[in-house]
Amino acid sequence: MTKRDTLRLLALFYGGVLAVILVIDTFFLACDALGRATGAITTQTFGLSTAGTVSGIEEIEGAPYSVNEDPQLILEPEGRAVIVRMEVDYGMDPGEVMLFYAKEGEDFSKTKCVYPRRVSEGVYEFLLPSFGVEVIRLDPASRGGVRMDNLTVTVNAPRSVWSYYAMTNGEAFNYVVYTGLAAAAAGWCWINFGDELLRRWRAPLERAMHLKKRGNT
Repeated sequence: MTKRDTLRLLALFYGGVLAVILVIDTFFLACDALGRATGAITTQTFGLSTAGTVSGIEEIEGAPYSVNEDPQLILEPEGRAVIVRMEVDYGMDPGEVMLFYAKEGEDFSKTKCVYPRRVSEGVYEFLLPSFGVEVIRLDPASRGGVRMDNLTVTVNAPRSVWSYYAMTNGEAFNYVVYTGLAAAAAGWCWINFGDELLRRWRAPLERAMHLKKRGNT
């Protein structure tokens, strides 16, 4: 395989995968826009006093603190949830911040969790699947003794069109690395088995073309 063939193969794979990603992102954008227009997706704001269940967070001398390494806020928003924004003033490094999601009656698990995109100081956004999210568990810290002033959680906060197409660092890494590996694997298969595949398919194709020509004469 020449250098030009290699570049063509890479362009084919990277372009094809990117096209699929754009189609999927556009589909979710359209679904979410329709949901907001019909009222299936509504903006809802929660605090420590209005969240469904709060554990591991207690008020000490008038300020909320995490009292163990697993503070949790469990929310059951109305309708679909597609994005969650958390705003908080931390008194110290909170450690790992993450969000779990599930359907009603399901247990939370590591297979259904997302990590936030840090928008600015004290502002975190979690992007969720557009379907299948009914219950949310937000873990705002992974350490005890973290002060969390002005903690508010907004479900289905306004979202820009660009955010649907922007890749996280992890998504960009997967796109570059795994697409390249797939292209390399395809190139290796073609170099080692391409001639054999052509021989196997050439005869049936030629026979079909010959029969087609005979049928037209």
